[in-house]
Amino acid sequence: MRQVSGRRDDLTIDTSQEIERDINALRDQLKTQSILEAGNHEYSYAIGSIYSDIIAECEKLGDYVMNVVETRLGRLLLSNRWQVLSRQQLMDNIWSDVIVSDHTVNVHITRLRKKLGPYASHIVSRQGFGYVFETG
Repeated sequence: MRQVSGRRDDLTIDTSQEIERDINALRDQLKTQSILEAGNHEYSYAIGSIYSDIIAECEKLGDYVMNVVETRLGRLLLSNRWQVLSRQQLMDNIWSDVIVSDHTVNVHITRLRKKLGPYASHIVSRQGFGYVFETG
C-alpha cells in the first residue's frame, strides 16, 4: 500500500502528465540510442532487437496499468447502474491507496468512453454530482 499525505483537491494531473512526458522522452532517447549503436556495430542486431523489445514491453506495462484502472472504473459504474457515483466515491473505490485529483477521474472517464465507442453515451455526467451508467 502506498502511503501519501496531502489533500486530493491540492493535487493536479500536471505531475502525472510531466512524468508521462519524461517517460516518453526517455523511451524515444533509448530507441534512438539503440538504433545508432546497432548502426555503429557496437552490438549485434539481435541484441538491439532484444533491447527494443524490452523498451516496448515497458511501454505495454504502463498501458496495462491504465487499462486496469479503466476496467475497474467501468465495472464499478456498471455494477452500480442507475446510481450516481460521486467523484469522491470513484476515487475511494478505484484509487483507495493513492491520492488522486478530480481531474484524474475525468481523464479516465474520457479514455473509457473512447474505448466504449458507440456505448460511450451510457456513461452520463451529472453536473455537480458525479457519473452514472444508464441504459435504455
